[in-house]
Amino acid sequence: MIFRRFSLRAFLIAFTLLAVCFAVWADRSRRQRTAVAGLRELGARIYYDFELTRGISGEYEIKPGPDGYLGQPAVSDVPAWLVKSLGIDYFHTSAVVYLYIPRPLDALPLLKRLPNLKEVHYPRRGETDDEADLEQLRNELPNVKVIADLAIVG
Repeated sequence: MIFRRFSLRAFLIAFTLLAVCFAVWADRSRRQRTAVAGLRELGARIYYDFELTRGISGEYEIKPGPDGYLGQPAVSDVPAWLVKSLGIDYFHTSAVVYLYIPRPLDALPLLKRLPNLKEVHYPRRGETDDEADLEQLRNELPNVKVIADLAIVG
């Protein structure tokens, strides 16, 4: 068995690079966690990447749970004990947000803090400012698909 020798300098450089990578990962996860918490406080619904699948139309759809029904949440591939100890935001990205809230533009600063956001569903309420709000969301989130949904008010 051959053991290779490494200098202390090489070990410290490798350790520093590893620590920097973990710090970037942890910071990104923390920013996502705070943005998701703020969005949920506003009343928005957030879906993570493991909870979604691509539909025929190209839009993301909610993935059925393990029993095949939509009522059951999808299960992450990451072990549950690891998700419970560190949090879901360390392992998955929030991909789709449903803004069924009274003032959707209030969520814009939080939406900008989600780096891997793919879609935002905006409720079209039939008000005159809907088009202006939609245009503002599309301009401020250029890499995100903003979808206008018909909001049903009961």
